[in-house]
Amino acid sequence: MRPAERARRGPRQRVSGRLARPVTLEVRVARSSIPRVFAVLIGDALAVTDEISLEWRGPATDDEIIDLVESNGGSSTVGWWDQIRPYSLGWVTARTPDGMLVGFVNVAWDGGDHAFLLDTKTRPSHQHTGIGTELVRAAVTHARAAGCEWLHVDYQPELAAFYLDACGFESTEAGLINLRAV
Repeated sequence: MRPAERARRGPRQRVSGRLARPVTLEVRVARSSIPRVFAVLIGDALAVTDEISLEWRGPATDDEIIDLVESNGGSSTVGWWDQIRPYSLGWVTARTPDGMLVGFVNVAWDGGDHAFLLDTKTRPSHQHTGIGTELVRAAVTHARAAGCEWLHVDYQPELAAFYLDACGFESTEAGLINLRAV
């Protein structure tokens, strides 16, 4: 099976001709206003009971992505998501029970061993509840299932604790050229 086919099918594993039992993950939340919830990986969906549901390659419109980016104080470009989606290995969406998009992460890739975590976003009203960590965890699971060996991320210094401590990335040296400045 080619990596792109593995990515679309998700991380399901067969055991003696049957799908393996779902994996249960606990989502730890910091705010008392959002109760502890549990997640169950079922096929391509990571269903988080009662509060938030995560889904690999879940539907997301350009308008929803723009709203999420702008809720974080970022600037967005109309058509951005529609333009880059075809080049993604996949993405993870996080939604409330009423369907509001409260989290998102995109996973780009080189078609082989390397995947790249991009645009990790959690709506400010839902930050510091474990949603971002679960978005990244689901992205890691699916990038591995697609046959990727490495998952790369770059981030601002204030996000180091999130990516290094909460998500398990290791700090490495890297290079960067600002192509607009050259």
